Amino acid sequence: MKRFVIGLVTLTFLFFVSLFVASTTKQAYEPIATLLEKASDTTLHGSFAEAIEQAEKARTLWEKRKSKTAIVADHTPMEEVDLLFTEAEIYAKAEEKPHFAACCAQLASAIQNMADAHTMNLWNLL
Repeated sequence: MKRFVIGLVTLTFLFFVSLFVASTTKQAYEPIATLLEKASDTTLHGSFAEAIEQAEKARTLWEKRKSKTAIVADHTPMEEVDLLFTEAEIYAKAEEKPHFAACCAQLASAIQNMADAHTMNLWNLL
C-alpha cells in the first residue's frame, strides 16, 4: 500500500509540473512568434529598420527564456532556432529583405511549434 501511495503522489506531482510547463511555455513563446511574424510582414510591406528592431526584440526575449526551456525541452529545435536567428542577422546586415522576411517567418513557425509541443493536447499524450 505504501508503494502505491508513493507512486500516486509522484504521478500527481509530475502531472501538475507538466501543466505548469505547458502554460508557461505557451505564454513565453507566443509573444516571440508574434514579433517575428510582424517582422516578416513589416519587411515586405513597411520599414526594414523597424522589422530588424522587431526581430532583435524577439531574439532578446528568446535568449532570456532559452535557458529555462532547455531544462524541459528537446535541444534540437532550440539549436535550429538559434541557427535561424544567426541567419536572420546575416540577412539583415546584407539587407536581403526577401530572405530576412522568410527567415523571420520560419523562426515564428519554429517557435510556435516549440510552444505547441509543450501544450496539453491529445496528440502529445498519445
